[in-house]
Amino acid sequence: MALPPRQSSMRRSWDLSPWEGDLEAYREDLYAGMAFGMPDMRAFAREWLEELLRVGYYGIEESLGLPLKQQSGEFFSPPRSRPIYGDAYPARVGDVGQIVWLKLDGPRSPERGYREITVSDEPLRTDAAILAALTALEGRQLDLGALHEVLARVLPLRGESFFDRWTRALEDRHTSEDLQSTLQDLRHHQSLDYALMLLRYHSPGFDDLAIEERAELIAETCSHINEFLEVLHKLMTFLEHGKPKRRGPAATKVAARDVKAAVLREVDGLTNRQIAEVLCMDVPADYLIKGDYPRVRKMADVAGAPWWPPSEKKGGKRRCRQ
Repeated sequence: MALPPRQSSMRRSWDLSPWEGDLEAYREDLYAGMAFGMPDMRAFAREWLEELLRVGYYGIEESLGLPLKQQSGEFFSPPRSRPIYGDAYPARVGDVGQIVWLKLDGPRSPERGYREITVSDEPLRTDAAILAALTALEGRQLDLGALHEVLARVLPLRGESFFDRWTRALEDRHTSEDLQSTLQDLRHHQSLDYALMLLRYHSPGFDDLAIEERAELIAETCSHINEFLEVLHKLMTFLEHGKPKRRGPAATKVAARDVKAAVLREVDGLTNRQIAEVLCMDVPADYLIKGDYPRVRKMADVAGAPWWPPSEKKGGKRRCRQ
């Protein structure tokens, strides 16, 4: 307690060369692409996550409820709010209600000399990144069939959450057994509340819509979340064990099959032939000659070798030590 406060020795990224303390120059380079100079994946992720924290989620312009867009021709810059009046104006496209931004002071036309009007419908890159991170953390794969059953009977009212309705339905002794079973099978009410949060934020009039329309919007949002999570999972699993132009069975399925083969051999004492019958595997073409199931043997050996506990001989069979 008597010592003076310790001064932080941590240097910020933009304090280093070539930025020399210029945060804006550093951000310009970050948006233009810095992966070539940062081979450390963790450090690169930290730089972007800190930038996303600095920027925050824009989403929509609060006073007008209009979504902001990436500025035309400035794809490498940190996002800036478009002025509501001045050189850019929001406009709705047709009956779909999509918002685009018309920028009136675009580059001058070389043929006619006046400034051209440019149209931007690109979401802010930082908004997309934050939304992707939140969806990966909050989203869960949902059974859409079961979801439609729930939405028809347990749809939150204004100011309510799925958690509120879910809890009351499960505690209500008048709730039918089939609905209680569906709720318990669906499980992930937190993913539904996340979808509800997104819709309420991006569509301020969401709670005023008809029940059927609200239910359909929630179902479609969850469908898109399912698709996003599936694609993200494919990317991550490919990066872990992918090979060029080759597709094999999912790693989890292969591991589960091999572990089951090892358990059948080590715990149940089955022969390779019996294991093949349990796992519905084809008889090798040369079985009558060699009398062996090499594929089953390899599966059990691979699964058992690295982690299988010591075993003992008893009655001529190996039994796993508990």
